[in-house]
Amino acid sequence: MGLTQRLVRLLPRRWAGAIERESREWKIACVRCGGERSVWDTGGVRYRASGEPRVPIRCRSCRTTSIGRIYRRRSDA
Repeated sequence: MGLTQRLVRLLPRRWAGAIERESREWKIACVRCGGERSVWDTGGVRYRASGEPRVPIRCRSCRTTSIGRIYRRRSDA
């Protein structure tokens, strides 16, 4: 759990739950192999954000350093 996620835990449960849910909808995909993980699973937080930035990542699937595309995949639940 990253520092930002620890700070989120200090917020009221309802807020922390909303931040975690939305952060899990945001995915980071490796442009080389297509492997993806949620922003929350990488230790990050993305809440009330927009845009689809590209960031440097260390991909666990292909084990290389490359560019990751951040995008939102909304859950249907």
